[in-house]
Amino acid sequence: MRLLNTTTFELEIHNDNNLKYAILSHTWGEDEILFEDVRHPSSWISKRGGSKVLRCCARAQADGYKYIWIDTCCIDKSSSAELSEAINSMFHWYAESEVCYAFLSDAKKGNPITGCRWFTRGWTLQELIAPKRIEFYDENWECLGDRMSLINELVAITLIDRPVLARELPGTSTMRRHGITRSVSMPYYESSLEYLLESYTISRRMSWASNRSTQREEDGAYSLMGLFGVKMPLLYGEGLRAFRRLQEEIIKESNDQSILAYYQQHLTSNIGRLFPSAPSMFVPNIELQYKAEDSQMYFANGGLSVELRLCPCLIETVYWSKPSLLGILDCVLETDFLSRPGILLEQAYDNNSSRYWRISPSALYIIGPNGNGRASPITVGQANNNDITFNLEQAFTRRITLVETSKGGDHTTLSAKTMPLRINEIEQPAQRHFTIDIAYPNPSGSFILPRRSNSFNMRPDPALGMISLHENNSNRFVIIWGSDCDEEASLEKPWCKIWPLQELIDDPDDGHSEEEVVHEIVEVFEQHKFKRMRSFSPHDAEKSGFYHIAIGKNEVKELEPVNTKPD
Repeated sequence: MRLLNTTTFELEIHNDNNLKYAILSHTWGEDEILFEDVRHPSSWISKRGGSKVLRCCARAQADGYKYIWIDTCCIDKSSSAELSEAINSMFHWYAESEVCYAFLSDAKKGNPITGCRWFTRGWTLQELIAPKRIEFYDENWECLGDRMSLINELVAITLIDRPVLARELPGTSTMRRHGITRSVSMPYYESSLEYLLESYTISRRMSWASNRSTQREEDGAYSLMGLFGVKMPLLYGEGLRAFRRLQEEIIKESNDQSILAYYQQHLTSNIGRLFPSAPSMFVPNIELQYKAEDSQMYFANGGLSVELRLCPCLIETVYWSKPSLLGILDCVLETDFLSRPGILLEQAYDNNSSRYWRISPSALYIIGPNGNGRASPITVGQANNNDITFNLEQAFTRRITLVETSKGGDHTTLSAKTMPLRINEIEQPAQRHFTIDIAYPNPSGSFILPRRSNSFNMRPDPALGMISLHENNSNRFVIIWGSDCDEEASLEKPWCKIWPLQELIDDPDDGHSEEEVVHEIVEVFEQHKFKRMRSFSPHDAEKSGFYHIAIGKNEVKELEPVNTKPD
């Protein structure tokens, strides 16, 4: 660990676990003092960020500390190995410090600290929780108070549970659910902090970071590693994939099923539906359900293996009904300890009875203790209007594998205004035979439901599909269908177009075969499957979020909606 000497302003490397040091928590500003600057003291003292370093060193020296750790200048960021080690060790370093000085550069003494930038940054979450003592200073380095004297304001601003900030060992989860607030102060050491944090669910801890942001997308995940006691290599440039990797590492260390207690407003192709893409998507009021033996979660067979209580249910909208399964999570709601959160599941279309995927990931449901009932959505934004009924007497326990998507493609929706389309086979003349070359999505039955809802508004969601056929290795043609979802439309308007494949080839002399053109169309479908589309053109310039058919003069053939509700 590299520390800054508060007297000589020189960097020194120390491996003494008993060494006492102070540590700085702050938000980066302009002209910060970096690792390269500290080696030339005469050059950095006059820099704008020099005052911050000098003042915090003076504060540490006055408090009797010879050394201080400052992230801007104590890490050689030109070394990827050192940067990775520092970020993976940062929570531990803050926890082992004697005191943390939190410098609020935009705070003025006598004014509320509510709007300070320090409370909006991702990295400062662990810097607030980890240290055994933290003192807050305003823009002039005047002390505003410590964590205990400001605890009421800190709880209100950060929404972090009071026992975490007060270093109180809470009673059992059951005591909190019954409103028993008695807690026991505990002497601090890092294992106690680990035990304290583990008494809160993964979803609860994730929610503490919901209103924080980082300059680099990956740091949103890296800044949370210490909070969950995991380590992982840094891969800057991976984007949202970092948050997915964080959740994968958490699952390796924990069997807490609250990691599945989330709602995903927008699906993205690099995250999918097995994991949410941000901490803000986790439900905060979920508590642990302690069992004699934990049911293990682990990755196997291309998915997440988990033991769930499954209950058959019926999903009904004004247009259709559909049988499904509720996966009841092994955790409880803080406000109703008899109820549990549940997720909607559907068997994946890969001939494996134990593989399921999550449908309607934009909703999480409350499963009450009654034998018969309706699942109430935990509402985010506009309410989910699906009517879900179930009977707990039919519930059973099974180990299943949760997968990202079904083999047939991501075309499930529970939007109340998106009507299903039925594709019926027709009897063709005996002398004509057609062969399917490729289709998107892959055929999965006589019904193809439009794709999943991609927002909480109740406008109809678009469906998009294609199929390429040929007759005797000639006369190749393509059928593409979808639904018009204008912003003003109250209901979707299905469309279907058919044309010879040659009409889709922009330049017949460019050397591309018909097979290559068909596969290019499918690739475009896959690339844009999570976008809202009105219709499709493979030659669209992609300057807007909508795609229009601009090739051929075929008239649109409207399809009649099919009523799939039982009589």
